[in-house]
Parts: sequence; structure tokens; C-alpha cells
Amino acid sequence: MIQLTDVCKSYYRGSRNEIEVLKNINLSLPDKGLIALCGKSGSGKTTLLNVIGGLIKIDKGEIFFNEKNVTNENVTERSRQIAYIFQNYCLNAEKTVFENVEDSLKISGMKDKAEIHKRVIDALKKVGLEQYSGRYPGSISGGQQQRVAVARAIVKEPNIILADEPTGNLDEKNKNLVMQLLRSVSSKCLVILVTHDLDIVKQYCDGYYNINEGVVSALISNVSQSEEIVTSTNNENKKNTANDNTLDTILKKKIGGLYNWKDSVASGYNAAFGKKSGHKALRYCLILLSIFLVLISAVFATGVRRLKNADTYNHHIFVGFVSDEEKAREIEQVFASGEHGIDNMIYAEGIYYENGIIRCRLADYENTLMNDSDKNSVYFYFTGNILPISMLTKRSDQDEVTISLGEKEALITTTLAKQLTDKGTMKYLSSPEDIVGIWIGNEQIYRVSGVIESDEPIMYINDDYYNSSRYELQFYHVNFKKAEKGIEDGSIVVVRNLPPEMSGSDPSDQVVINGIHLNIKNIVDVYYPYEKWLLDECAEVKKTEEEYCGDLGCTLFEYYDYFTNEYEKYLRYCSEHRENVYFDKCMEMALDGNEKMLFWLKAVLIANYDFYYAQAFYTDNLRYPDENELVECHYDYPDPYIELNEESEGVLSEREKGITYLLTDGDYDRCATSFGRTEGYGLETIRRPNAYVVFHTTDPVSADDYANKLFDTSDANGFSYFSPLKEIENERKKIMKEEVFSFVLWGAVVLVALYVIYFVTANNLEKRGKEFAISRCLGVSKKNIAYGFCIETTMIVTATAGSAALGASIVIWSLLNGQYAVFLENMMYYPLLMGIVIIVLLVVTGLLCSLLKIMFFLRKDPGDIIVSMEI
Repeated sequence: MIQLTDVCKSYYRGSRNEIEVLKNINLSLPDKGLIALCGKSGSGKTTLLNVIGGLIKIDKGEIFFNEKNVTNENVTERSRQIAYIFQNYCLNAEKTVFENVEDSLKISGMKDKAEIHKRVIDALKKVGLEQYSGRYPGSISGGQQQRVAVARAIVKEPNIILADEPTGNLDEKNKNLVMQLLRSVSSKCLVILVTHDLDIVKQYCDGYYNINEGVVSALISNVSQSEEIVTSTNNENKKNTANDNTLDTILKKKIGGLYNWKDSVASGYNAAFGKKSGHKALRYCLILLSIFLVLISAVFATGVRRLKNADTYNHHIFVGFVSDEEKAREIEQVFASGEHGIDNMIYAEGIYYENGIIRCRLADYENTLMNDSDKNSVYFYFTGNILPISMLTKRSDQDEVTISLGEKEALITTTLAKQLTDKGTMKYLSSPEDIVGIWIGNEQIYRVSGVIESDEPIMYINDDYYNSSRYELQFYHVNFKKAEKGIEDGSIVVVRNLPPEMSGSDPSDQVVINGIHLNIKNIVDVYYPYEKWLLDECAEVKKTEEEYCGDLGCTLFEYYDYFTNEYEKYLRYCSEHRENVYFDKCMEMALDGNEKMLFWLKAVLIANYDFYYAQAFYTDNLRYPDENELVECHYDYPDPYIELNEESEGVLSEREKGITYLLTDGDYDRCATSFGRTEGYGLETIRRPNAYVVFHTTDPVSADDYANKLFDTSDANGFSYFSPLKEIENERKKIMKEEVFSFVLWGAVVLVALYVIYFVTANNLEKRGKEFAISRCLGVSKKNIAYGFCIETTMIVTATAGSAALGASIVIWSLLNGQYAVFLENMMYYPLLMGIVIIVLLVVTGLLCSLLKIMFFLRKDPGDIIVSMEI
């Protein structure tokens, strides 16, 4: 049945310490019987046994089973035909006697539970231990454990049983019991016994080989046991070998499997938290490291957030200092032609420039649809730009698409919406859809009417409002409006809301706005003071306060009541003649019955005569209009407007922008985008050889190249050109330098955590190594052992490091989304993705470390592992 031809085996081949253990072994073994391999220690008998079992690879020669060359077959492929019995029993202490025996059938591929149970019980009966099937190996004697090992070997009805000194640790009684069992099964299969006990050989064996220094003698027949040793040379014996074994008919094709998902997960959990888990200090260290890793990652991630936010500069917005009209005309021509993607530009006398960052402040926003009295709005600076809605419609692929916005409506992009949701204090604003309906802005406030897809942070507003903001940046003391009718291009109408003595000298025939000459077509006075109205319309002269109070002995409060008792009639007159007389929203509200507003407007009138007394009059009576009403007045009628003077505790400041200029649409846009001197009636003389231009481009790279050449001079502060592309690069370099310590610390913690995981893996393999070595000898495949160990170790890491990281992550997420978020958000940044990455990193590291360790472990031959572990 078994034939070895010129088999050689050496250890430490090619070195000075090379040991030749087997020397040209030529051996033929019978199909049945009990054959012994005898020899002194180190003679090579165990090595020969392991070679036959496929536990050790040979250096030279061939091995045949039933004339089939199995030289290169591993132990898994031979496991159905061969069973192994060890000197030290080698039972799994964590499994019952029954489970230890049934493992042999599972490794051989049997799946039928009923058949497994029947065969295991039958095998235990043969060794006299069926009553101990539910007990664990530690609760039975050594002799009984060795009989369990015999049952494990015979249960699968092997063709060959390899027994390596199975009686070496037994007393005389148990020695004879085990040998009797082996002798009985040798009638159906071949039992090869390694022993140095000649008494056993003479009493039980059919024959034996002497091995001396790697050389095997001829077979020595034990006549006392058998008249003739069957050598398996005739055809009849060949037919009776494997065919007598009926186990193959019910086995599956797949063999070598023992470890499964469920058992490996349970084993890993028990190893992590069970009473016998062992090395708990190492696992506690891993738990603490995981928590610390989460904390340090949250701190480290603030640098990551800064790096990410460095890219939130609007790549499409450029600012440059224009030093002369020639350069101004050049950029205007580029804008007109659309070169370099420049599709919008605006001049400004000054810019908000701080720490190398040009920003557009949009915020202090709140959701007006919800009661948020318990939350405080906080100013945030959002990187973005405000553009006219016409630019969006021009960019549309569909020519007929039009989007109209009211004066206080705005569309924002998804990128800007993300800034609002990410940086805002209102945690219920978490998606772009939540932004719709809120008010955003600073000096001008807009309600968001929609959110559109774009990678630029932009707020689109009504074109008229946008153009008026261009003037706001250049002229703070006058107001420009588009005339609805009656004016031609090149003409301008001056509307005065000041008394003649405050209007200055008579205007000339022209005004110049940004270098554009406009003819004054008409001057309209809408200022009609109350006291003049009293004379003109009521034909009544009020007494002065000295006259009135001197005659009656009254207080000044009574005098001002006397002076303003006709004020409602005055307001009604202004309302009926509003095309010629100034009439604003506040006056309208006062006429509609708002008594506080009426009293407030009277205070304004009193302030023209006695500002400080008006303050006392206003404050002592405590009749303040609603602040929202005043805001509505302010923004519905921007010129001239009335606002609260906070420094004087609510007293109204003077009416500003007393002159309004009416232009045609074309002149309005031309003046807003032009460059040059400004002078004329009502205008401060401004000669601008210097100014700042802010432009938007759809081709940042090309525009950057162009702007680098164009802006070659600097202002008084040294500013010449702001390039968002360069600024992003500089900001990232700066952040990287500032965060280098955080990066190093985080990397060190990660390395320590990975190192500890590796030690946990090594510790688990050390604990399970003996079991895996035995499993290999019993025929479990390398793949199955690696699978079971990786699942088990990954479960240990997941149950310790993973659960600790998850718990710490939940705590940090709760803090960053709770009432202390405002205090913690500058110290920590911990997005959901980072938590997932850390947990996955720990788990995957556990998997990779376990895979690495087990693969190195399984590279050795099973026989070498047995020797190294002294099994």
C-alpha cells in the first residue's frame, strides 16, 4: 500500500549545521497490520512517520499510496486516508469529548449531523468511553484522554493510522488498553507505531523496522504475533484497501474545513471578555489607546478642516489695484469682450482685506419661521460673492430661461448653502433645503427663495439691487436710481430733499460720474418742511416757545404738543401730493393709525430745533415704535432714510443722502462700471487715478495669468493683486507648517495603536498555536485555519478597540452637537466619516495583522510545528 523510494530528508540544508535525518529510504509497507518503527532518540523514526503522513516535505525521492504518487500532496489531501495519534493526546480542552471526536469527521468533509452522531458514539463505544461524551478532556484521566484520541483516529475509518509513541505517558494498565485498541483496528487498516518500547513491539506488533542514523533496516517479522506479514503485493489485497472503507461514499468533496464564522466570532468574543481570556492588560491598553486615538484625531482634524476650508476661497473672484485710467480701460475692454472668462466686474474705493483673505460677509441669519429665542445668532464670515441674476440666465444653455427675483429675494448656490449649514449655530439648518426661507445679509438683507447647484459660493440677487450696490461702494453721500420715464441717455435729473440753504450753490449744467458726462435736465425739490406748510397751506403762524410759554407759563412739553397738533394734517397733505413732496413708509404707517410711529416722527421734527430736548421728550414718554417697523421703513424707502442713532439711545439721526440722481438704465449701468473722475452739483470731487477692481471669471487659470501681468503696482498698504489660486496654495503651506506637530502626534498614536494590535494578534496566535498545529496534522487546510484565526482575532480587536472607538466617537459627536458646541468646535472637528475611518482602520489592521501572523505560522510544515511546540 505504501512505498517509499530513495527518500531523503535533511535539516538546515546548505549550511555547516546540515543534518541528514533520512538517507535514501526504500520501504514497502503492507495494507494492514501493526508495524513499529524503532530506534533510539534522534534516529529519524518520527521524521519518517511525518513524511508518510505528509506532515514534512522530503528533499528527494518519491512516495506512493496504492501506486499513486503522493510526493507533493499535503496533509489535507491525505487526511481521509490517514489518522494521527499523538503522545500527549492533543485534545481541544475547550471542546467536549464528543466534539473532539466529531472534528475528525468534519475535517473529512462529513456534513450529515445524524450520521456524525452515530459514528462518534460507535467510536466512543469501541474505546469504552461513550458515557464520557459530554465531559471535557480536563475532567478525565490521561489514559482516557488517549483513548479519546484513538476514537478520534478510528471514527473516520482511515486506511492508515500514524501513532507517535501513543503510550509514552501512560501507566501499564492504560498502555495495554491503548495497544489492544490499536491491535484490534489493525485488522482493517495499517497502523504505524513509533516506539522505543521493545516489549510493546514483541507483544502487539506484527513486525518492526529498526532505524539507525537515518537508515532503515529490513522488516523484522514478529512471529509470535503473525505467521506472515502481508506486504500488499497481490491484486486481491489492492481491491480490499480503499474499497473496504465505506466513509468515502457519504463524504462531501470539500475537505479540510473545521473553523466557521459563527464559532470563530464566539471564540473571539470569549477571548476578549471571557473569564479565561488572559492577557487582559494588553486588551485594556488597546481600549485606552483607541479612546485616545479618537480624541487626538478629533483635535488633529481641526487642521484637516483648515486644509479643507483653504479651498473654500472662491476660485473665480479676483481683486486688483488699478493704478491709472489706461489699465482701467484695458480691463473694461476685456470685460466687454469676455476674454479670460471675465463676465462681471465692479470698482470699489476700498476693500475688506484682512490676513490675506478677501471675504464677502453674508450672515447673522436666522430662520424667521421658527421660534429661536433660546439661541443666539453669531456673525460668521462666509467666503463668497454676490452677482446679478442676469449672469446666471446668461450662462444657461437654454436661451429662453429667465429667472426673476424680487427686490429682497436671492438665489444661493449649494456651495454657499453648505457654508451656512456647516458653520452656522442653528443646528436644525442641516441641508440646502433648510436654507430656503431664511433671511441672510448684512447691510442689505435678502430672503433665500431657492438653492441651485454650483461649485462656487455665490448669492444671486435682483439686477437693480446689485447695480445700486455698485454705487454704494463708490458714493456714500448720494443716491442713484433708474428713472422710469422722461429722461434720455446722457441726461440726469436732480431730486433734492434738503432745504435750499443746505443744498449749496446752484448746480452747473453738467455732472461727471466716473468720467461720464451727464447733462442736468431738471432739478426737483421735494423738501417741504412742516413749518413752511403751516404758512403756505394753513396760513397760520405758530408762536415761538418763548412767546408761547411766556404767555401761558407752560412747560416745553406743552409747547411742542401745541407746535405739532397739526402734524397729522401735514402727513395727509404729503401723502396726497407725494409726486412732488417727500413721503416715506414711516409717514404712511403713522397715518394708518400707528400712534408710536406718529409720536416718533414728531420727535424727529422737534429734533430739528432742539436735538437734546427731543431726546428727553422721546425717552421720557417711552413711546418707541416697533424696531421691525423701523427696519421696514429703512429698507422699503432707501433714500432718504431714517435710522435709530444707537449712541443717543434711540434718538433719530439726521436724514441722509439728501440728493437723489435719476438716470436712464443705460447710463445707470455705464456709470456703475466705469472709471475716472467724479464732480458736479451734490457730488464730492473724486479724481480716481487709483481704485480697486473686483472681477468674476469662469476661467480662473487664464484670468490669473492675465491679472499677474496687469496689476503691477501697489497701493499705500502694499496691496496690488489678490489671486485666490495662489492664496489657496499659500494657505495650505501655512497650515501644514502650523499643524506639523499635530500630524506627528496623530501618526505616533496610530503607530502605537497598530503596534499594540499586532501584539494582541501575536498573543492570540501564541495561545492558539498548539491547537492550529494539531489541526494541521489532523488535516485542516491552511486556508481554513487562516480564515478562523483572522475572524477570531478581528473579533477581538473589534470588541475591544472598535467598541471603545465607537463609544468615544458617540461622546464627541454628542458634545459637538450639544450645548457646548460653540466652545468645542474650535478645538475639535469630528465628522462622521472620520469616526467610520478610525473604526474601519482598527478593524482592518486587526485583520491584516492576523493574516500576516498566521501566514508566517503556516509556512512551516506541520511536522516542524509539532517538533517546535513539543507536541
